[in-house]
Amino acid sequence: MADSIRSRRTRNLVDHRIQLGFARIIISYLFLYTVFLVLMFAVPIGYIVTRVDGTESKKMEAVGRFVMGDSHFWGLLAIFVIVIAVHSIIMTQRFAGPIFVFRRHITRLKNGELSRMQLRKNDQLQDVKTILNDHIDQLGEFMTSLAAITENLESLVDESVDTTSDPLALKKEIQRLNELKDKGWHYSA
Repeated sequence: MADSIRSRRTRNLVDHRIQLGFARIIISYLFLYTVFLVLMFAVPIGYIVTRVDGTESKKMEAVGRFVMGDSHFWGLLAIFVIVIAVHSIIMTQRFAGPIFVFRRHITRLKNGELSRMQLRKNDQLQDVKTILNDHIDQLGEFMTSLAAITENLESLVDESVDTTSDPLALKKEIQRLNELKDKGWHYSA
């Protein structure tokens, strides 16, 4: 048992969809950055080296002037970095938002408030939200049943104190309570 738990903890791909999605985004950024550098550096430098007449030092001087003096390149690089940063924030928001919502709802659950979670359409972790909402619905049904049985038990106890009532009805409600308990959750530390 401990070996199977240990092997699960050491797997690199825990959630293929999420992890491969992030890898795809990172690879896309790297690809775009490489294409940007090739188009903005390699193509003009290659053009300068092949088209400029003169010695090697004159060609290198022309390349240096291009790199240091080309304000278009540095402006485009700044715009590129800003666009990538904004896109990264938007992409991470799709994960950070649901995590924030999960924390808030779990705190509410801890305090006894049962409410369904809502995520934005493009947020990640929709499947986890569905599972948690299903569990909250089950817990709500469990609490409703428990409240009804408790109310019935209280009324039967009140009747038995006031008059002699049927002890079989009391036993029947206790049996319903035990059945509900058996259907419920099992705590394991």
